[in-house]
Amino acid sequence: MIVRDAEQTLPAALASVRAQCDQLVVVDTGSRDDTVRVARDFGCQVGFFDWCDDFAAARNAALDLMRTDWVFILDSDEVLADAGADALRLLAARAPGDTWGVALFQRRVPPGHDVRGTPAVPQARLFRHAPGRIEWRFALHEEPHVFAGPWNRLLLSERPWIRHLHPVPGDHKQKWERDTRILRAAAEREPENPKYRAYLALVAAQRGELDEAISLLHGPLLELDSCDFVPDYVALCAVGVLSCLLAAGRAGEARELGELAAPHSISPDLWCRVAAARDACDDAEGAWYAYERAIEVGKIPGIRDSLSSEGLIPHRELALLAVRRGAFVTALEHARQAQQAGEPSPVVPLLAAACAMRVGRPDAAEPPVRDQPFGLLCERLRRAGAAELAELLAPGAPDDVYLAGRRALTLNDSPQLLEAAASLLDLPVSPPEALFLAADLLDAAGLPDEARTVRAAGTRFARASECDQVQARAS
Repeated sequence: MIVRDAEQTLPAALASVRAQCDQLVVVDTGSRDDTVRVARDFGCQVGFFDWCDDFAAARNAALDLMRTDWVFILDSDEVLADAGADALRLLAARAPGDTWGVALFQRRVPPGHDVRGTPAVPQARLFRHAPGRIEWRFALHEEPHVFAGPWNRLLLSERPWIRHLHPVPGDHKQKWERDTRILRAAAEREPENPKYRAYLALVAAQRGELDEAISLLHGPLLELDSCDFVPDYVALCAVGVLSCLLAAGRAGEARELGELAAPHSISPDLWCRVAAARDACDDAEGAWYAYERAIEVGKIPGIRDSLSSEGLIPHRELALLAVRRGAFVTALEHARQAQQAGEPSPVVPLLAAACAMRVGRPDAAEPPVRDQPFGLLCERLRRAGAAELAELLAPGAPDDVYLAGRRALTLNDSPQLLEAAASLLDLPVSPPEALFLAADLLDAAGLPDEARTVRAAGTRFARASECDQVQARAS
């Protein structure tokens, strides 16, 4: 572990791995607080490194102090999570002979948030201690690299995983300045290495210097013509730059950059940003394809670079696109899958419930919104900032008519059952949920033939828009 001014977060980091490791090494790069004392209190072997704007050099200095066969890397603002007894030792012991390391997932989980649906980035953190053969490289965004040896495989493990603690507010500007300084110096030393230019583009975008970001990223993207796939670091930087461009309302430029990378990309995040750019440029069909592509590549083992790789973002956005198309059955399916992936937005469960009611499948909605009247669901969508969705889901049964039908079913009084069914059928446009409820009322009133006819009409209404959409896409 390399550290600097980490006295607040270091105790949690060390406590999470103390029982897992035979040797704890902490290399300090110039702390002015009690970081060194904290490390020594935990029984760490403490080393010192004169900072020279090179993270790889600092990490290699820490490797020089290690005496174990395997090395586990943790930063001072991270903790090892979901680790059973001897989890790291077991991973190392079970690794085949041609394996040089094991990648674990790093997640940024804000306080109070569910781990589901949070970014999961695989990183090589557990690897063989082989001085001169496996060492760190790159001054910033450093990576372990096999320079020599019989190893050619990196394994991937779902557990344990690494929890990145939420960053301290207000530390972004200082970090951007440091990163820009390191990257510019590294780019001058290695002008042929596109990695530094790509990361400079990302930092420029984060600082709001979008024209410079576009200029810097163009080079690495244009060089992709000779590649079979987009390197991870290019995809990561492209995602950041495209996100900043979209937030600034520069969708055309975001699309232009994204189209350079998309043909070679196996990054779900990048495909989602390309889809967003296409949608913002009124290319709904292109956006639909890109979101479906994000789902496909997210299923590739080890491709877990973001929220989108778990299907959360693409399924949510496909649900919204499906509503705009009038394909409410498809919208319901994608909304439910977004919920299963951990979608935190209140809009998605409301959308799923409204779509379920719209197509006559109220049981497909999740509690606690399952039993709410359709009109109320649409009103809640409006209040949640999704007025367009509420309008697209209309027409729906008015709440008073819908509630009267539910009340009549509960009382099971024949005159009230027939009156409520007539009210639902007399609506200017009876949506599917109104027809299905009317059928239930007629059944309860002892009119099964009439109920069957009304239910069939509701089924045809619910499937009509979906069939139209399927035919349109097929043509």
